[in-house]
Amino acid sequence: MGQCLGCVQVDQSTVAIRETFGKFDDVLEPGCHCLPWCLGSAIAGHLSLRLQQLDVRCETKTKDNVFVTVVASIQYRALADKASDAFYKLSNTRGQIQSYVFDVIRASVPKLDLDSTFEQKNDIAKAVEEELEKAMSHYGFEIVQTLIVDIEPDEHVKRAMNEINAAARMRLAATEKAEAEKILQIKRAEGEAESKYLSGLGIARQRQAIVDGLRDSVLAFSENVPGTSSKDVMDMVLVTQYFDTMKEIGASSKSNSVFIPHGPGAVKDIASQIRDGLLQGNSSRSIFSFFSLCSSKPSPPPQFLFHFPQTNMVKGPGLYSDIGKKARDLLYRDYQTDHKFTVTTLTASGVAITSSGIKKGDLLLGDVSTQLKNKNITTDVKVDTNSNLLATITVDEPAPGLKAILSFIVPDQKSARVELQYQHEYAGISTSLGLTANPVINFSGVVGNAALSLGTDVSFDTASGNLTKLNAGLNFIHTDLIASLLVNDKGDTLTASYYQTVSPITCTAVGAELSHSFSSNENTFTIGTQHALDPLTSVKARVNNYGRASALIQHEWRPKSLFTISGEVDTRAIEKSAKIGLALALKP
Repeated sequence: MGQCLGCVQVDQSTVAIRETFGKFDDVLEPGCHCLPWCLGSAIAGHLSLRLQQLDVRCETKTKDNVFVTVVASIQYRALADKASDAFYKLSNTRGQIQSYVFDVIRASVPKLDLDSTFEQKNDIAKAVEEELEKAMSHYGFEIVQTLIVDIEPDEHVKRAMNEINAAARMRLAATEKAEAEKILQIKRAEGEAESKYLSGLGIARQRQAIVDGLRDSVLAFSENVPGTSSKDVMDMVLVTQYFDTMKEIGASSKSNSVFIPHGPGAVKDIASQIRDGLLQGNSSRSIFSFFSLCSSKPSPPPQFLFHFPQTNMVKGPGLYSDIGKKARDLLYRDYQTDHKFTVTTLTASGVAITSSGIKKGDLLLGDVSTQLKNKNITTDVKVDTNSNLLATITVDEPAPGLKAILSFIVPDQKSARVELQYQHEYAGISTSLGLTANPVINFSGVVGNAALSLGTDVSFDTASGNLTKLNAGLNFIHTDLIASLLVNDKGDTLTASYYQTVSPITCTAVGAELSHSFSSNENTFTIGTQHALDPLTSVKARVNNYGRASALIQHEWRPKSLFTISGEVDTRAIEKSAKIGLALALKP
């Protein structure tokens, strides 16, 4: 009706294009306008001024020949003062924007490898935004924001990345377990040596008291009974001691059976044997007493001597990876929802061969690794189901406190890397360098002592000239308490962790970790505990603020062979079934 009367309505956030006899005339703002159709005026169309979003999925490949799908979200709107250009100059705005996005992404991503693509997605988004802003401004459109919301590698690539990470963590866990077993053996040997030393002192004092008592008894008996010799008195005392010993054996409920010849003749033989033993021991005791009188302090009795191999263990701040490690091991180590089986055998030449298989859902993976140690050189070779061969050569202590590591993957020619680690009483340094034309250089360092240390972890990409990683950490240790503070992701993530030993006897400990992301303003809080039910069985449990609760029990059913059952349940979705993981490790 309004058009019949020559009036037209334009809605809010919309403009109308008016034409007169087919030629552009004016842009009509929101409201009511007079449109004399009899004079040739007509509405050619409407143009929305609202913010619009276009999601573009672009498939391309990275510098290391990995195909990825980059998802970009373009937020744009038409400019009111250039409404005529936006209406007349473009027939397919969304198609034009999509073409520019494809062009920029396929020109930027092939210059980066896969890891750098994830790290530099903001640079890619900025490049797309600048190109679109320059091109679309001529057509009356404004580019408000460009976001790279997702980078999706091929599913096989993601699975391979996860397996590499899992293998590295398993190797670290095996190293830590070996270190713990070494410490237990050393402490056990030290305890046994101290126990035998104190036992020797007690036996020496007991024998001294017996000898003194026998001497007094012999002297008193010889004085009161004329005609008796010290030999007669000693024979009578020894026979008395013999019958007292037989009485103790018979009265004890925990004693074992003892078969000895018994009779009057046997008693005489026993007395002769004891007397001869005392005479021989008396000569040794005389020599021992002579050396005791020559010193100012009483010499301890003979004891067993234990020799412990010297290890060059540097008591210092450690490496950067040690900051917060105790809490991470408590909260995340040995938890899994997969099924894993590992068998290790040793050859006659000392080569360790380890075969492992893991079932992740419907996927079965396996690998075979060998380890050969020759003096201070350790060589590890591993072959997985993808026909990749991972080799690691470690030279321990080529110089005091120094360790050198060379690793590479066949057939990946760009995977070779050399790493040097140096630990000092007041510092710990680790640096690695990729053996390529444009390597990634990683450096981490810690300064301080065994109680308080401060460190940083930096990675520099020589190809792009950018810092790909910049982290810092602080670690504090006081008796049974360890507190750590980490700043990761170039200052975007702040993580604080806490670990405390409640009972060293039962290996009871508690730990917690709190992480905050400044970009997403999200907090993650995890708390956990562990306890040893007996020397061979331990349990662990944890829960986080997202309602995910996990627990595991681990049993050493034979030396170095472990059986682990772990489970995880989502308390916010209790109707879902729990995830159960099993792990069996067999070692000789």
